Amino acid sequence: KAGAEEAIWVWNPWQAGTAADYFPGKAYVDWLGVDVLDYDRYNPDKRSHSFESIYRPFHELPLFQSGIPVMIAEAGSLSAKRKEWFRTAQQVMDTAFPEIRSLIVFNNKYDHYYPEGYHEEPLDWWVPIDNSIRAGQDLNVPAPLTLGAHQHVTKRKLPGTAG
Repeated sequence: KAGAEEAIWVWNPWQAGTAADYFPGKAYVDWLGVDVLDYDRYNPDKRSHSFESIYRPFHELPLFQSGIPVMIAEAGSLSAKRKEWFRTAQQVMDTAFPEIRSLIVFNNKYDHYYPEGYHEEPLDWWVPIDNSIRAGQDLNVPAPLTLGAHQHVTKRKLPGTAG
């Protein structure tokens, strides 16, 4: 009713192991989405995990090599070294994962969605952003649709709309 007639569809599988089982098909998906969240000490092994180690299982799927662009729908780390985590993530995206064309930083200071067994204060995913980071001089966090020289936007008519 708001007047939207076109949409871009992002399909965001929960786990790499079952992604192919639930993929609805290229006719329905414009972007593949992946959440890359490092829970650091709240991971089952109580360790931090790199962007690469979390994303690589998706990258290795034929679906993620099919030409459909990938959007990191949430990226974040609870590590005390999160600026370094993001720097390393940017490097590996630039060198090893050309299919990633968009990144959205999960920047929430008061997350109440806890990992199993954790029920203390809210989780703090806050990324300290100073002017040098905003200007792209220190940490290059790309805006959606502008990672590298690639742009991919397919607008689809929504069912039941004119035109």
